[in-house]
Amino acid sequence: KQSYPGVPPPAWAHRFRSDDLDEVRAFTSRIDGEHSRVAHGSGPLGFESILITGEICPVAWGRVDLPLTIRGALPNPVLHLGSAAGRYRLGRSEHVPGPSDSMFIAAGCEFSRHGTPGGLLAIAPDAGRLLEEIAARGAGRPDSAMLTTQRLVINDSDRARLLGAVGSLVQASEPGVPIETARHFETHLLSVIADL
Repeated sequence: KQSYPGVPPPAWAHRFRSDDLDEVRAFTSRIDGEHSRVAHGSGPLGFESILITGEICPVAWGRVDLPLTIRGALPNPVLHLGSAAGRYRLGRSEHVPGPSDSMFIAAGCEFSRHGTPGGLLAIAPDAGRLLEEIAARGAGRPDSAMLTTQRLVINDSDRARLLGAVGSLVQASEPGVPIETARHFETHLLSVIADL
């Protein structure tokens, strides 16, 4: 099986696995809202979702063994990383992130994603806190219009910072680590996303 992009998920994270597409739809709809999900090809779906919950910046890993087409709108903004993300269609425009790029999906933006087999890393920053971070960088008064769906071209240095921040949050999410430590690293990850 292909590995997850960037930082590997920790053993203590919440996990869900299934080969049943209806079961996967029901599970993901509770997190991502109502959407359609169609598998292409034959064989086991091999769906897996691994989640580190957080107050302002939860992180999730997802993988699948068959190509999938997903249509819907997310309730929160999400940053996707990984070659398995595939192609994104928004109305008449199409975005195909490169191996080092990411895709930022704005909350409520209807899109289709034609994903390939493999792994994906998803980070879901709190929209209000992300806008505050962006405004703190001199972007003016926070406005949700700032959070538009777009492909982000990320250079090697910024990618290393982003994955380093995810890695620190993963370590801070280990059971027994004080909650204040995890909040600190969530805030740091949110800051890195605002820089991007």
